[in-house]
Amino acid sequence: MRDSPRILLVSMPWESVSRPSLAIGSLVAIAREAGFECLAEHLNLEFAARMGVAAYDAFAENLELFALGEHFFATDLFGPEMLDSPAYLARFGGTEPVGSATPDPLHILRDRTVPDFLDDATIRLTELEPDVVGFSCTFNQVLPSLALARRLKLARAQTRILLGGACVHGKMGEAYARMFRQWIDHVFTGEADDSFPAWLKAFAEGEPDRSIPGVAGAGSVTPSRPTTNLDRLPIPTYDEYFAQRARLQAAGAPFRYVRHLPYESSRGCWWGEKHHCTFCGLNNQGMLFRRKSPDRIVAELKELAARHGITSFMASDNILDFRAYSGLLERLGNLPVDLDLFYEIKANVSRADVASLRRSGVRRVQPGIESFSDHVLHIMRKGITGLQNVQAIKWLQEHGVTVDYNILVGFPGETPEDYREILHIVRAIGHLPPPNGSAITIRVDRFSPFFDDPEAFGIRGLRAADFYRHLIPHDLVPPEQFAYFFDRDEDDLAAFAAPIAEINAVMAEWKERKVERRARLGAGFIELLQATEDGRVRHILRDLEALVFVLADRVTSLEQLTDRLASIAARDDVVTAVANLVEVGAVVLSNDKLVATIAYAESHSEEELNVWVAQNGLPAGTAEPALREPSYAGAVVA
Repeated sequence: MRDSPRILLVSMPWESVSRPSLAIGSLVAIAREAGFECLAEHLNLEFAARMGVAAYDAFAENLELFALGEHFFATDLFGPEMLDSPAYLARFGGTEPVGSATPDPLHILRDRTVPDFLDDATIRLTELEPDVVGFSCTFNQVLPSLALARRLKLARAQTRILLGGACVHGKMGEAYARMFRQWIDHVFTGEADDSFPAWLKAFAEGEPDRSIPGVAGAGSVTPSRPTTNLDRLPIPTYDEYFAQRARLQAAGAPFRYVRHLPYESSRGCWWGEKHHCTFCGLNNQGMLFRRKSPDRIVAELKELAARHGITSFMASDNILDFRAYSGLLERLGNLPVDLDLFYEIKANVSRADVASLRRSGVRRVQPGIESFSDHVLHIMRKGITGLQNVQAIKWLQEHGVTVDYNILVGFPGETPEDYREILHIVRAIGHLPPPNGSAITIRVDRFSPFFDDPEAFGIRGLRAADFYRHLIPHDLVPPEQFAYFFDRDEDDLAAFAAPIAEINAVMAEWKERKVERRARLGAGFIELLQATEDGRVRHILRDLEALVFVLADRVTSLEQLTDRLASIAARDDVVTAVANLVEVGAVVLSNDKLVATIAYAESHSEEELNVWVAQNGLPAGTAEPALREPSYAGAVVA
């Protein structure tokens, strides 16, 4: 062995080719900081160039094709017959070629493209004579990694093979370590910031089987501890991704531009520490929230932007730090850089929070909307209401922040009234940004409360998702030991088939119609403008209706409105004004609460709206917000 072992970290299909792997970039930097020779091989780029970038993207980005993508590599390990491949490919339109007939694209991919790629990758990696090859495995990379690992072991038995990543964490990783000991030497079952360099040190000292927390091998494994000081971690290294991409582009691969660079500003979930969303299985080591300091985040973004000539970044964080609204975002907004950032956020943001997001360079968010039913959101433990979700979407649109969200259905304990509430709201907000695709039936993920205690939530018949039998033969190991996605009995959903279909129809029309509505503050009136493919419509709100519209900018109630307007209007007049606003689609009313649904054409602060109210009908001092925004004072501080 060399004085310093040669380590290769490999990104396999179906990692996206539009951005480098954060896990690979981080671990390469960690290994080098520890004094080891470590290189990255982005074989996902090689495979995309071989099969066609557009076709590759379809498999890499579409959750419904994740299992099919892995199946192509699984057949290289176990053969088509053991995985009932003909029947599985037939689900996606694949047909077995007869006689001299030309095979369809799915069979070509399975029988030619994948084996040829694995052959060439094996030659390429073994020529580098690595001592260690590590694979990072997210949702649809496990079987591709195992397929190449088997070939590498056959070609160069002395090479140590490692697996790590979200889909081999916890019990799943231990199961893979037991199942495939002939191909895999060690599996990192949790965060590897400390265990990876510790194992490399043990390997360099001739003790590769030394017991290290979080590393599963031939013996038992003790859990690793989550990394608490994120500031000490090195900045990810993406140089090899860009070099390999440039080489393939020069050879003709039609890669699109790099969409964004991934980075990390926190781990865990400050909301989930106290209120773990029932369907969320993202953190196998718990929800402990840890943050990088604003100084470190700013320095990291500046260095990555300068190094790679990119200003677009995607945060890997489960949730934006609640402290960021009063610190980090201002720091980012003061940078002399036109940042384009993505974050997942909690939807109970204030107007000021949304303005801070925009000023900081956050251009796209995933706010975890999930539903417009208060009861279903309660089942989820989201800590928010359906109208607050509408409020967030409206404010984000007003400030030019793109919203990415889904509607989830099929939660145990749902009622017909929940679906009526969802339908009522989606019909009322067809001018706001729509959700992605159709309503998604909730699944059960490992590490989620639904998985950990299904009986408590009324979940019956929990079992590994059906597609796992087409990835690893059932007689080798029960899929419940290594699966991340689980099916359940859904007899209760049959009663809701009609309203779910209706929701999907409304959302399909929502996306198709392309209606935009905006409001403008006038001198004593509100101008509502609507633009469609058929033209523009203008509607003027005056007097009490105009006041109610502005006061309902944030969620309020009829009782609170009548109390606040008591000096200038009777209750019946307020109720009539609200009804008129509902009729023209300017306000949505649900469970005696209401919120305006039309964003302003120009972004406004809460103070500006309060001034307008004071100048147009209410005495000074009565224009305070109807409902105070949820306070972060009681949030988890880690």
